[in-house]
Amino acid sequence: MNFYAKPFVYITPLLALGILLGDVFEVENGLTWLLMAVCLAIVIRVILRKSIDYLLPFIAVLGFFYLGAITVDFARFDDRAIGNGDQNEYANSTMLLNVLEVNDSESLWQRLVCESIAIVGEDSYVSHREKVLVYTNSPSLRKNDQIIMRGSFKLITNKGNPGEFDSRHYWNSKNIYSIAFMDENQYLHIGYSNSYFFDNLRDIVSSKLDDILGSNLDESNLAVAKALILGDKSLLRPELKQSFSSAGAMHVLAVSGLHVGIILELLLFLFGRIPKLIKKNMAVVIALIILWVYAAVVGFSPSVVRATIMFTLLAIGRIYSKGGNEINILLFSACLMLFYNPLLLYDIGFQLSYLAMIGILSLYRPIESAFYIRNKWVKKIWQGTSVGIAAQLFTLPVTLYYFHQFPNYFLLTNVGMMVFAGLVLSLGLILFSTSWISFIGKFMAGLLSFALTAMIFFVEWIEKLDGSVAYGFTLPWYFVLIAYLLLFISVVVKSRKIFLRGSFIIALGLLVAIQVIRYQNMSKAEFVIYNSNQLLMTVKQGDEILCLHNASNGLTDDLDFLVEAYAKVNPGKLKYVRLGRGETNIKLKAGSLNIVKFEHGYKISLTSSGRNFFLRTSTRSVPFDYSEIIDMPYIQNKKTLYNLKNGCYRIPLNE
Repeated sequence: MNFYAKPFVYITPLLALGILLGDVFEVENGLTWLLMAVCLAIVIRVILRKSIDYLLPFIAVLGFFYLGAITVDFARFDDRAIGNGDQNEYANSTMLLNVLEVNDSESLWQRLVCESIAIVGEDSYVSHREKVLVYTNSPSLRKNDQIIMRGSFKLITNKGNPGEFDSRHYWNSKNIYSIAFMDENQYLHIGYSNSYFFDNLRDIVSSKLDDILGSNLDESNLAVAKALILGDKSLLRPELKQSFSSAGAMHVLAVSGLHVGIILELLLFLFGRIPKLIKKNMAVVIALIILWVYAAVVGFSPSVVRATIMFTLLAIGRIYSKGGNEINILLFSACLMLFYNPLLLYDIGFQLSYLAMIGILSLYRPIESAFYIRNKWVKKIWQGTSVGIAAQLFTLPVTLYYFHQFPNYFLLTNVGMMVFAGLVLSLGLILFSTSWISFIGKFMAGLLSFALTAMIFFVEWIEKLDGSVAYGFTLPWYFVLIAYLLLFISVVVKSRKIFLRGSFIIALGLLVAIQVIRYQNMSKAEFVIYNSNQLLMTVKQGDEILCLHNASNGLTDDLDFLVEAYAKVNPGKLKYVRLGRGETNIKLKAGSLNIVKFEHGYKISLTSSGRNFFLRTSTRSVPFDYSEIIDMPYIQNKKTLYNLKNGCYRIPLNE
């Protein structure tokens, strides 16, 4: 492969590798490696007497490797995080904050992303710039509010429960390291931070579009329409999210590459119908301007900006690049974004977007040409299916690694979502354009409502099919690396059959290993006590998960979330048992589990392993002679075997 024809095919992966290694090792070490690599390149040049054309690309890609290490070192602000290292003295302090984002939900605690301005004392004012995560039970705070808050900040950590989302990694990738909980009595609202004219204009336009949808659609349709068209998922019910997730259509509810691509193709199609009025190149320019206006309206979220930049460069490349080298253009856009913010490399949306596009550009043509189809409509369906297969192949290792599930009917879902997403987006944009004409607006609103109803029905039908989702996938990181090496070989090394055969054999072995791990997860037998302020225990035996709790009105949303996360990595049928007064006996395949409730905790006995311990739920002393005492996470400064604040407590069950 010619370096000069496709430089970013080499440069971007090395830049990404530099970011990864620069995040782990000191940059000074990276400089040493760079100097050694350059010396090696010079030695190769002298000994092998190769043309300088081989040396320059080698030095170029190594230079980008080092640049990746430098940029991530400058991008990380973890050393400034309050509560970390030298900043620990400010962990309990009064801070001046600007509210940047408000995540409205029906739960008691609202999530705020704030920017600290200063640490305020009685007679001091210390400038401190950092993004922090704040959870509050006050429903009155809004974006651009400025508050003075007295709170206790600590570093974001995971709770160590099985199957939980890696929130620490998620927020750290956004340069957010500190978290605090704020009661409505712990802050003082002092005013509003200045907002830019552009932000005010965007808010006005977004509010107007919200009103158009709200006045024409019912509750369920409105929730999906706002998510799909405007990127606002605040109205989505958990059950509806679960339906889309199980059907493999969750990506439709987040404005991203799919939506931007559909809008661009729709605009180019419409402009292509009037070639006498708008020439091809001008049509592309106008379509891109409209695309950026749309990106502004939906709030310039990272996924939208990423997709808009990506498709902008691809569209421009189609005009000016005679070779039509779309892979190189795609990776050039990734390179630009990583230079701007190297931490995007850790963003799941960034990874999925670019992997899907690489899969489509690399594998769509070979897959589509595998079958010759004469019928025009059947061919279009197969082309859409080929796009879905190509994207799924390149995103599969990452989705299994992060989400532990696979939608078995993704091909059917993909075809349906391409139709429905395109239809809903088109009708939504037409509704926005014609809502001022009463009878046309009503007609378009009726069509949009029908399309949304059909879309929701289709998704819920897919979800209800037998075996719609396969759970229990827990891939080690090196499995993901091997999978992408195999995909790379299958795309690049097309003429050497020995490599392809070897890759095929390794791929089969990898699939077998993944299924073996999944079988072990499905057949796991264990007892788990969760790191939660509300009591939750599960007993997993074969295909059954028994959930033990003491919630008088059933499980709260937080406990439901913990149970569902566990069931994703260790699949089984859920059964709930409330621990009442006195004794609860649970028969196991080997022995039994005995739980006795006391005023200050629970006495737990496992007859199969002879384990006896006490789960303390209050600060009182245990009246029994127990060497094994487990404390709930909110209990501090007690002599104990284990405190759940350090993570869940797991005991294998002998069968």
